[in-house]
Amino acid sequence: MVRTDEVRGNFDTSRSWRWELTAEDRFLQKLASRRRDRSPITTASHPLADTEWPAFRGPDRNGVQEGIVFGEDWKTQPPKENWRVRIGLGRSSFFVAGNRLFTQEQRGEGEVVVCYDANSGTKIWVHEYRSRF
Repeated sequence: MVRTDEVRGNFDTSRSWRWELTAEDRFLQKLASRRRDRSPITTASHPLADTEWPAFRGPDRNGVQEGIVFGEDWKTQPPKENWRVRIGLGRSSFFVAGNRLFTQEQRGEGEVVVCYDANSGTKIWVHEYRSRF
């Protein structure tokens, strides 16, 4: 009677009753309401900079980004969250090019490649094709 809806990056799960909408259904409803309320975003104001994380696990595919140092004590100096965007189901990581983030998401019966602005989380463009994982 209980369904596991999603597993997040920290391995926490969300559960719901089987007769309730799934997390995906709720996401698709929100997405549809946003489509009605917002005009499309143009890409003219989003220049593409030098590639920084162009492939799975980074430039050399080893999970290492040279020149970036994170603080080690996140209890006294936690990282600052700049924005948060709910995305569709998927198993893809993000790729970074300049101030753009790219990922794949499942949206109903369509799989999409999406580009987000890294500074604001604003969707820049979406390419959708019919596929289910």
